[in-house]
Amino acid sequence: MQGSLKLTWVELKLFVRDPFATVFVLVRPLIMLLLLAAVFGDTPPTDMMNGLLVFRGVSGDDYHVAASVALVIAAIGLLILPTHIASYREQGVLRRFEATSVPPRAIFASQLMVGLIAAIVGSLFMVAIATPIYGTMLPEDLIGILAAIALSMLCFTAIGFALGSFFPTARAAQGIGLILFFVLWMLSCTGPPRAVLPDGVRRLGEYEPLTHVVIAIQDPWFGHGWDSENLLTIAVVTVAAAAIGIWRFRWD
Repeated sequence: MQGSLKLTWVELKLFVRDPFATVFVLVRPLIMLLLLAAVFGDTPPTDMMNGLLVFRGVSGDDYHVAASVALVIAAIGLLILPTHIASYREQGVLRRFEATSVPPRAIFASQLMVGLIAAIVGSLFMVAIATPIYGTMLPEDLIGILAAIALSMLCFTAIGFALGSFFPTARAAQGIGLILFFVLWMLSCTGPPRAVLPDGVRRLGEYEPLTHVVIAIQDPWFGHGWDSENLLTIAVVTVAAAAIGIWRFRWD
């Protein structure tokens, strides 16, 4: 346990010193939040053309504050973690971990803890900036949101670990991660609202994990309760990604 805590502390310091992590975990989600809240803040809650709830019955700015938290989690899992793991492999750090009997589960646990800390800090950052500017609603169920963030971070940590196990270099992991991040960003409706997307794109978004993470965080945020089917989907993705990561993990 003491070794895991020391590893987590080292990884946290490395995370803070990484400008790429700072930009994609804090700066970019904040910029997108401010832009989207300014554009969609006064959008009516229901699209009269097709009857869809544009922003799940809340205002655009309230919707995008909660969605930005999910975007922080996705950035950690798709961009930061795979690049970090691939960089460790490329530089021989994983091989030194193996030589000192550091198990893969300790590496996973340290990355999960760093991700949780970053996600919570990012969430507080979004709320602290958006609330005075747009008067956005505060979360209805704080315990539920923390549980959703923990489950979502576990899911995207498993995804990031699995992605990192496939790439021999940090450049390759970063390139593929960027593509996946922007595709999921569009499909999950953390950008344009679902009501304005074509039917095919909207249905496609139902099969990717970020959509379910957005819903999992928004449900307690808006006081909608828990969607057990949605949480089960996240759990299944977590198990599948973890299994792939374990199967593919290599020290060099």
